[in-house]
Amino acid sequence: MLAPFTDVRIAAAQRVIKGCDTVPRVREVEGEVEVVSVRRGRLYRHIIDETGHARLVETVERPARWWLGRAVLLIGVVAFLMTWFTPLFGLDEVDAWGLVALVGGVVIWWIGAAIQWIASSKSVGKFRDHDGWSELKALGLPPDKPPLNWLSLAQLCAVERIAGERGDEAVVRRQEDGGAEVVTKDRHVLERHLVGRDGSVALMDSTRSPRRFPQALKSRAYERYGAVPSGWTVVDLRPSD
Repeated sequence: MLAPFTDVRIAAAQRVIKGCDTVPRVREVEGEVEVVSVRRGRLYRHIIDETGHARLVETVERPARWWLGRAVLLIGVVAFLMTWFTPLFGLDEVDAWGLVALVGGVVIWWIGAAIQWIASSKSVGKFRDHDGWSELKALGLPPDKPPLNWLSLAQLCAVERIAGERGDEAVVRRQEDGGAEVVTKDRHVLERHLVGRDGSVALMDSTRSPRRFPQALKSRAYERYGAVPSGWTVVDLRPSD
């Protein structure tokens, strides 16, 4: 059986960001966690207390740019669907005008979706790093599994910062005192950090990794730092194909 969350606020944050359009942003203030996410163009701001209870404190309606993107998207969808009805207009499916409508519809569709995504990104982008906010792609990792059920929220933010600076990939191992070892690879250099429960980060050591065998990061961490392979958990924040 999987261990329960050591920080119930992480589980609550995963619930409130479900289905969000962009990477959520979080910050910790006096034991409570603020979470900002955008879903279908609408911005939601939640506060999660130490018990994991989440309450919605602010909702911002969709900006005009998001509605513009929706209109462009719908035009593209209509143009695309019209290609299925070209025989009604006396045109063959392979007619040049049909191909133009098909390709043009897809392009317009994607342009509309891009406009909507930009609008959503600008909404959440107002919550900046210098105000204590952090992007947290790691909330999209599988729920109730390591390392989410190992780490505190502060540790999770620290792990993401370390991984983000080194290719968006890391492996994590839990320590008995609640700390976490984090191993990353930057080019051909392995680095090992220790992250405390409060999110403090200390570089423990680094070493060059041999080039001749393209091993997975988890295997390199196991060979270099020992324990069992299953003791290391991959944190992969790279966009999926």
